[in-house]
Amino acid sequence: MRRTTPEYMREHYFLLPKILFSHELNYMDIAVFVFLRHGESRRYKPGWPTLKGITRGARLCENSVRNALRRLGNERLIENGQTVFNGMDAQQCSGRYFFLPRQIVFLDLTSKELAIYAYLMYLEDRFTNQCWPSYKTIGKHVGVKSSNTVRKFVRMLEWKALIFTEPTFLLQADGTIRNANLRYTIRPITDALDFRHQRQLRLLEQNTQAQFAQQQVLAYTAQHPETRLTASFARVEE
Repeated sequence: MRRTTPEYMREHYFLLPKILFSHELNYMDIAVFVFLRHGESRRYKPGWPTLKGITRGARLCENSVRNALRRLGNERLIENGQTVFNGMDAQQCSGRYFFLPRQIVFLDLTSKELAIYAYLMYLEDRFTNQCWPSYKTIGKHVGVKSSNTVRKFVRMLEWKALIFTEPTFLLQADGTIRNANLRYTIRPITDALDFRHQRQLRLLEQNTQAQFAQQQVLAYTAQHPETRLTASFARVEE
């Protein structure tokens, strides 16, 4: 178990109500709700996030965010510009809440990825950090009908270093063995942050190398203008 003291939890995690997955919501509704709860839990900037901030963070268009807010209101999950759970803390949760890491909203996840990750965190065993839902079960609770689509975004979460997946097997009564659900292990959020940082450094290095090569070409053609003319004639002939 990697999470210990209440102080650590308040510093690094925020609360989501378990009843979130009891409502008929889709992945866009869940992603918007996550951003609302995250905004409410930020002591250095409390209150409702702006529509533009939610749109950018959840990677949705404004109309989709407005529709999600309306559905959340109809389900009585938000009221008067706040979620109905604003102000609750870990001492009051009494098993009615689960936790998401604060940094999850800074990893540029799509709304589907964020909703699936939230559902895995909802199911996670706090001691083993594992769960075993099927693709069909995940899709049912995040509003994604296609198991292939769920599989795709599970693989993206694994690639982004947020989870591990392992195959499991079921021994049947007749002695045969068949594939069972994947076993999901939630990785420490620092793994995903490190992966994102390394990926950004690689992209920066590639861009720097490309810019350097372009500068070298421009410098060479400036010293050898006949090269530029030859290249132009070659393009015309093509």
